Amino acid sequence: PENFVKIYILYREYLSSKKQKTKSLSTKLSRIKKFLLFLHGQGIVETKEVSPSTIIEFMNTLKFSTAYRSNILITVRDFLRCPAVAVEFQDKLANILNLIHVNRYERLPSFYSNEEIPKILSKIERSTPEGKKDYAAIILAVELGLRVSDIRKLQLNEIMWDKSVIELFQQKTGEFVQLY
Repeated sequence: PENFVKIYILYREYLSSKKQKTKSLSTKLSRIKKFLLFLHGQGIVETKEVSPSTIIEFMNTLKFSTAYRSNILITVRDFLRCPAVAVEFQDKLANILNLIHVNRYERLPSFYSNEEIPKILSKIERSTPEGKKDYAAIILAVELGLRVSDIRKLQLNEIMWDKSVIELFQQKTGEFVQLY
């Protein structure tokens, strides 16, 4: 929203000065955008109007896993503690986000059983280009353990057809890997 552009830019500059990776910067700014859109949706036009109850209302709108919700709230806390941004809000507003409980055992399944994988693969329509692409992407994940981010960014020049090897720098870690 137009009335929050200034503090959004201040926070972006703050993150950039901390030498955040591009992906981290993008993720955090996306979370702050979610927060600022919520404020706009509540009819809030000035940052000084944001109160502890506004923060609690925002927290209640987050219908995600506790881990994802806590990541958003940690970013909002960082945003409200950013020196250039904090002066725009009520004094010590970030303190409402001091204790963020995370159930570290709550997760969506990150793997499928050996029985589930063939069932998933058998449901993919492989007679279409889209189906072939989907099948290949799932095979890369299942057989080679590639992350979704690596599959999405995979380039043809990273596939060494003559050696049956995929060579790439992983998105998350930046490490170079060779997959056979």
